[in-house]
Amino acid sequence: MKRFQFKLQAVLTLRLRAEQEALAIYARALQTGRAAREKLAEAETELCDARRCWLNALADGVPAARAAQMRAHSHWLEERKQQHEHTLRLAEAELEQASRGMVVARQQREAVEKHLNNQREQYDRALAGEERREAESRQRVSERMSEPVSENHNSADAISPTHPLTHSLTRALTR
Repeated sequence: MKRFQFKLQAVLTLRLRAEQEALAIYARALQTGRAAREKLAEAETELCDARRCWLNALADGVPAARAAQMRAHSHWLEERKQQHEHTLRLAEAELEQASRGMVVARQQREAVEKHLNNQREQYDRALAGEERREAESRQRVSERMSEPVSENHNSADAISPTHPLTHSLTRALTR
């Protein structure tokens, strides 16, 4: 029997490569999201510190010009925080899209692998059946060869190259 050959091997290779690329995109999206969360946390901390300083300065009786300057800085930090929140939302959307892409790529690979496994099982069953038939054939030939020569046959016929059993045995042994 011919050896097993999966005709969709190139498709499986492409699916594996696509899954690896999707996984890499997902990993980058995770890193981007983590970085965006860190920057947002830093912006929130800096804004909190600036507001506290501003309130403390007001309580200490800071000049109005300095208080206005501190307030403007707090507004700028608030805008920066909002930008980081927006960046984080975009990163989370990108992560969600990458996650869906990774799931789709995995499902496509698994579908091709399932087809491969089904074909391999069919091949293995056919191979086992062929081997079983060959073994049964060898067994029948062996049984015929071990039968005593009947009275209807003379001993010259039993060992003759033209005898049907000799031909079967020769064919079975050359396989």
